[in-house]
Formats: sequence, structure tokens, C-alpha cells
Amino acid sequence: MFYEDGSTFSSVDGDPSEAPGWSVQAIAHADDLTGRSVSQRDYYWWDDEYEQWAGGDLLSLCQWFVAKGLLKVGSYASNDRYHEILRQANRDDLLPERSAWREHERR
Repeated sequence: MFYEDGSTFSSVDGDPSEAPGWSVQAIAHADDLTGRSVSQRDYYWWDDEYEQWAGGDLLSLCQWFVAKGLLKVGSYASNDRYHEILRQANRDDLLPERSAWREHERR
């Protein structure tokens, strides 16, 4: 990994999770076909399947998180449907009765 300040991080320096997370400018790795591959992306994530960094734009990152089950994405619903869903969530029998409202909750 090559950073904006001129520093680098490689597998010699530690595990992928130990690499600094900000200001990555490029990632280079060995490539069986070309000898080396250099990636210049906005976002990078460690791909356990291929044991290397993958990169892409924000949508690619979201798709990766969704595929791993780590991100859930909302969608547009009509106002009527949205309020129906909120009523259903507030009446869910699997949860204890509400004793108060949190500051961030819509009423």
C-alpha cells in the first residue's frame, strides 16, 4: 500500500487489518499474468477468497458489504406503506413493551 505522505505498508509490516485506513493512493500486488498489478481506487477492502486487496467506487464497496451480510440498504416506500411498517414494528410481539421513546426515534 502506498500512502499520500510517502509511507508504505505491506504483508511484511503486518496483517491486512493492521494497515492504516486513510490516504491510500495505490495498492500494488503480485500478478500471475503480468508480474504486478497496481490499483488506484477510491476504496479498498480485503478479499479473503483471493487473499488480496480489491478496490472500487462507493457502490462497489456497498455491494461487497451487502454480499457479506454486513450492510442492509433501505429503499423508498410510499408514506402510507412506511407508516404501516412503523406501526408493525412498534407492535411486534417478539419484543418487550415500550417504556419510553429514544431521542432518535420517529413517533
